[in-house]
Amino acid sequence: MFRTKISRFVHPGSSVTFSTSTLPGKNFTGKILTVNAVPTAGTLSYLARIYQPNPGAVLRGGMLVTANIQEARHENAIVVPRTAIAQDQNGPSVFIVNGNKAEQVPVTLGLQTDVLSEVISPKVTAGYASHYHPP
Repeated sequence: MFRTKISRFVHPGSSVTFSTSTLPGKNFTGKILTVNAVPTAGTLSYLARIYQPNPGAVLRGGMLVTANIQEARHENAIVVPRTAIAQDQNGPSVFIVNGNKAEQVPVTLGLQTDVLSEVISPKVTAGYASHYHPP
């Protein structure tokens, strides 16, 4: 299942940003040339080749990198920390500060990262404070 999903947005020509622990604090942007359709045995890692200009020859063949590939992007999205999303039998919601009171507002979830989630609701707009208590 993951292999099918990854092939939708990771393919030759996809943009990629990456970093390596060998060069802390440096980020690079390139294009994917090739990507294996099958993960490396015993891992969820996929071997990919990236075209990247290399001024100063700071990148070396065989370096391990952490790559970030954007699957989708929504302009002007409202995002909150994922820890701010309450989940109950009525579905996802967030608490916003309305005046001096907390108000629970049902939301539809959009794009998500490991720490942020897009929330969609006519009552949640830019500038509203989200109230949450991390577990």
